[in-house]
Amino acid sequence: MKTSWLCALIIIVSIFLNKLAIADPLQAREHSDFSYYTLALSWQTGACQHQYEINKKESRLCKKQKDSANKRSYLIVNGLWPSLPASVAASGVDEKNWAQFACFAPPLPDQPKLSPGNMCNAPLIGISLEMASKLAEVMPAAGGDFCLERYEYAKHGRCFGFNVNDYFGTMIRLNNEVKKQALGGFLQQFYGKMVTRIQFDHMIKQTWGENAVRAITLNCQSTSPYLTEIQIALRADKINQPLHSGSFAPLNRPGNCTGSFSLDAYGY
Repeated sequence: MKTSWLCALIIIVSIFLNKLAIADPLQAREHSDFSYYTLALSWQTGACQHQYEINKKESRLCKKQKDSANKRSYLIVNGLWPSLPASVAASGVDEKNWAQFACFAPPLPDQPKLSPGNMCNAPLIGISLEMASKLAEVMPAAGGDFCLERYEYAKHGRCFGFNVNDYFGTMIRLNNEVKKQALGGFLQQFYGKMVTRIQFDHMIKQTWGENAVRAITLNCQSTSPYLTEIQIALRADKINQPLHSGSFAPLNRPGNCTGSFSLDAYGY
């Protein structure tokens, strides 16, 4: 009887864990000889403020933004970008072209070159309904008539042969890990306030170490700078592990948020 009860419990736990693990480890089937990924995260309120200043009106996408007591939720996913593989560099692609075109860079493309203005021309990617639902929570421009997920996969995923669900599942996991750790707490604590890069770097160093400080790029906008984007360089060989001090690839690219900047609040 005890054995039967134990077997039943194991089955129930296994089913539960399988529901949680909606993606397998991320593996490149082609051009796997690259050293790091860049996890690109947008600070949604700042990014929307910047669009408002440029266009003098609220964008269609930013109209989907809602006020929330959970300020960490404003840290959303833009993409996960592999660095230039050695095999692609050997064919004549340099860092500048890779940064601009990635999988669209000759001689790689077997697809038309796309731009952010025609993202819905990217091929359908066959993402599962469950993954698409979870992705929509952290990438508001996914799906619908915005199609960011199709564009991101075409530009940064397709030439590596990534499984689509594993690719976006990794983004979701990393975004959630960042928000649950000290960086997310920092964004919650100083939401709508001015902070300094020294404060930010100290928090990162205390959490993940000096390499993490040198692996993070902060981008700001406006003459009264406010945060719009956080880019985090992560070692390719650690991408399937929980974030820890050994996850980070120090690139020494601090970005332009070098002094004081604000964590822009909801609204305009």
